[in-house]
Amino acid sequence: MIAGYRIVKNNISVSDYPNYNSFGLIRDKIVSARNYLSIQQLHKLVCNKIADNSFEAIIDYLINTKKVFISKDNKVIWTDQSNNKTKKLIKESVPYV
Repeated sequence: MIAGYRIVKNNISVSDYPNYNSFGLIRDKIVSARNYLSIQQLHKLVCNKIADNSFEAIIDYLINTKKVFISKDNKVIWTDQSNNKTKKLIKESVPYV
């Protein structure tokens, strides 16, 4: 269970597999948001364009491949360093000693 969404592996029908455009849409919404979005906020932004099962599969894939991580306050953070928000977060973080 991730933030109120049930992620079930290997239980997705072929018609529910996400396509490249779905990944791009979610990526663009995460990267272009002014503030970090929660999974629920992200889902509301794309709910009319992406099926629920596809959304869950994409979020599951992004978390498992470490392209995003979920903060303690349930915010989705894109970890690609080409993202300006991530660069700022790394710059302001406490260095590992």
